[in-house]
Amino acid sequence: MAGPMAARHVADYGAEVIKVEAPPKGEGSRYASASNFTVAGERIAFVSANRNKRSMVLNLKTTEGVEICRRLVKTADVLIENFRPGVMERFGLGYDAVHSINHGLIYGSITGYGPEGPYRDFPGQDLLVQCLSGLAWLNGRAGDPPIAVGMPIIDAVAGQQLALGIVTALFERQRTGEGQRVAVSLLDVAIDLQAQEFTTYLNCNAEPQRSGAGIADAYFRAPYGIYETKDGYLALAHTPMAKLATCLGLPELEKYADYESAFLHRDEIYRTIAAVFRTRTTQEWLHYLRPQDFWCGPVQTYSQLAKDEQLQINQMIVEIPYKGSMPLRVLGVPIKFSRTPGSIRRCPPALGENTEEILSELGFDREGIAELRKNGVIGEHAGASS
Repeated sequence: MAGPMAARHVADYGAEVIKVEAPPKGEGSRYASASNFTVAGERIAFVSANRNKRSMVLNLKTTEGVEICRRLVKTADVLIENFRPGVMERFGLGYDAVHSINHGLIYGSITGYGPEGPYRDFPGQDLLVQCLSGLAWLNGRAGDPPIAVGMPIIDAVAGQQLALGIVTALFERQRTGEGQRVAVSLLDVAIDLQAQEFTTYLNCNAEPQRSGAGIADAYFRAPYGIYETKDGYLALAHTPMAKLATCLGLPELEKYADYESAFLHRDEIYRTIAAVFRTRTTQEWLHYLRPQDFWCGPVQTYSQLAKDEQLQINQMIVEIPYKGSMPLRVLGVPIKFSRTPGSIRRCPPALGENTEEILSELGFDREGIAELRKNGVIGEHAGASS
């Protein structure tokens, strides 16, 4: 969802978007999205993310298809992709390759966890990232197990973040004529979404306490969900039911292999699977399931998240001096620019701290500023001497 939503955002505001799809069926959300609801024969997931676009079927596994794509790139302003790291390079369409034919191209990429680090090649999927980032730990009633947000919120916001990064890079290109790579990861976006909550933990060491309210997803089939393990919780995303039944030694679940059955009997399926997952620890299940390419991941608390190696590699926890010398731990910049990276240049300002500075930039002299203050137009900033 993330890449298509990013392209939809820029398309909605006037960009001409060509959607390159693979033969014979096109993008997977046309026929195999999470929900089986349709409009005019198209899945809702596809319809919701792909307005204002033109579609082109192009086989990038052929030399000719890649060459055509390179011709598109040659005159394009922006390329957007959300494959796992390395896929575009295998097509011959990685950043270095296309930059050589179009120096002004903005190359927008969305990955699950970033181009480096221990999670680099894990499936980048919304539920897994909600759990890994601590977001699922925030939801549900007090005493409930972790509950995911009832929509693919990380995908949605990642699309918005990439669109913002693209617009920023286009603006910068107007000044320099040079394009650049703009990279967003679902994990960094999920962390940034929790700026208030995670910053509270980082500075006050207080785990959030959930209220009595709960959130649930109304549309996804089994086994999509969060399961209690012997020592914690495990998230299981989109998974073929027949494969899972074999893996867990539950042949009675094979009859629910089709989407409709898995949806209609999801409560029964969940209870059956849940009993099995409680027999091993979270790490034991991850070591067992991941090599078999199951989309799974741990549910992390903030205390676990703060020590997660991937966040350190992604520079998503930064310590800056605040109010003199007091250290303040804040979240890093989620959109990564290859040539003009974002940075944290100012701490949160005190009330009115920059009033005089800004007024001076607008042409007010010292006497004029004093007159404004005298007339109550401006005031002393917090901490200033009277």
